[in-house]
Amino acid sequence: MNSIDTSSTGVNTETEFYIWKDGKIPSRGAALTVAESSQPSRLRYSTISEEVESVDAACFVSGTLIETSSGLRLVEELKAGDAVRTLDNGYRKILWTGSWSVDSIDLLYKPKLYPIRIRAGSLGENMPSRDLVVSRQHRILIGSEISKRMFGSTEVMVPAINLVDCDGISIEADASSVTYWHVLLENHEVLFAEGAMVESMYLGKIAIRNLSSAAREEISLIFPGISDPDFFYPPARKFIEARESARKLIHRYKKDNMPMITDKTVCRDGPTSWPKA
Repeated sequence: MNSIDTSSTGVNTETEFYIWKDGKIPSRGAALTVAESSQPSRLRYSTISEEVESVDAACFVSGTLIETSSGLRLVEELKAGDAVRTLDNGYRKILWTGSWSVDSIDLLYKPKLYPIRIRAGSLGENMPSRDLVVSRQHRILIGSEISKRMFGSTEVMVPAINLVDCDGISIEADASSVTYWHVLLENHEVLFAEGAMVESMYLGKIAIRNLSSAAREEISLIFPGISDPDFFYPPARKFIEARESARKLIHRYKKDNMPMITDKTVCRDGPTSWPKA
């Protein structure tokens, strides 16, 4: 049997493991050549657990600038009582903020926790004005007559992960650690982050289920019925979450060479109970 030498104190012992990042395991008896080596962080068994929140969480990363009544502020500086600018209802007070962090080991074992980078100008002129980095399921407002023809609404919200086929939008796969932030308002709203229009925290059934128990308990003090099966938190815009629907929408934008949103296409459809596409 071939062996692999390492600089660690134990070589090929019963307690030493080798992990291939791309998930492809060499066949039994295959000859291996070490072209490069490094010493990564030690694996914590506690990391491979349910402690890491779900990939369905919609949130901003540290360093994101949010438009508030006192100007642009870092998301990590915001707290309950601060007023943020919304597209439909002026400045509205934050009811709750929360955060959770993932490190390199979390990202290795749960790659869907990698954030999405939306580069400056990739949604439209000066939208965003700086690179915007959000979680995969954070919904982004896009809109034009294309959206209206396809879904009956000029403005729609699409998860960031479903925009990665667009120029300038990609998975931030080289991130070594990430801290995500939730911003919860009384209603689901469209906020301004790095000049782009994006959602505040949405209390849908999946999002609620995937919160940590501590976060769920804190939010239940604000929304006592959050655990009720019939709890409903109206979305600010129609959600386009089916990957195929989003793919067709983005294809039309690219085919027509149109920006995904401009100041002129924002029509303030307003909150409603639209079904998911």
